[in-house]
Amino acid sequence: MISKIIISSFCVVFLYTIGVQSYGRVLDPVHRGGAWRLGLGTPINYDDHMNQCGGYIIQYQKNKGKCGVCGDNYADEKPQANQNHGTYGTGTIVKTYTENELITVTVELTANLGGYFEFSICSIDMTTDGLETEDCFQNLPLEDGITTKYHLPDDKAGERQIKLQLPEDFYCEQCSLRWQYTAANNWGICEDGTGKLGCGPQETFRTCSDVQIKAKNEEETGR
Repeated sequence: MISKIIISSFCVVFLYTIGVQSYGRVLDPVHRGGAWRLGLGTPINYDDHMNQCGGYIIQYQKNKGKCGVCGDNYADEKPQANQNHGTYGTGTIVKTYTENELITVTVELTANLGGYFEFSICSIDMTTDGLETEDCFQNLPLEDGITTKYHLPDDKAGERQIKLQLPEDFYCEQCSLRWQYTAANNWGICEDGTGKLGCGPQETFRTCSDVQIKAKNEEETGR
């Protein structure tokens, strides 16, 4: 009887631990799986805060660390659910920018487990089949125009606003703006051989948002 109680308690703690893992999503420009929340008529996804590459075990044990370009299980058939042409990849443009613009992206974390954000962009116009690939994405620097990683400065959950610099001479009818969150809640081996929290394989989250980027002269002429 005591053994059953201990096992049951362990299961509750284990499930609770899973339930409080860090989850996040991009609110502005809203990502594909969450666009329905703004009444845009896109498919509903109540789990739009859980684009975590299929989960830690799937990502690292099955897929050797690889993740779908927009946060799906890497092994899923293409187009994957959050990829362009997938279930949530309807091509609905949620924001329009101008080349070389300094933009603000809003990210929501329901729990903060440290780590950092990275942002990148892919011109879907330039792809042969309308599907994003890793080679298509290029990193976007932060406000300083140099740094590409936004390290979380504290352990607070909630919304974060990050300024990003869009590239010059880069415009598109449809671009995929990607957010990646690399957490730091796992203990692993660092490059110097020591063990530390945040080293080694970590939970990874990704979302993609459909945006448009206009050329400066197009905005000035109104065309």
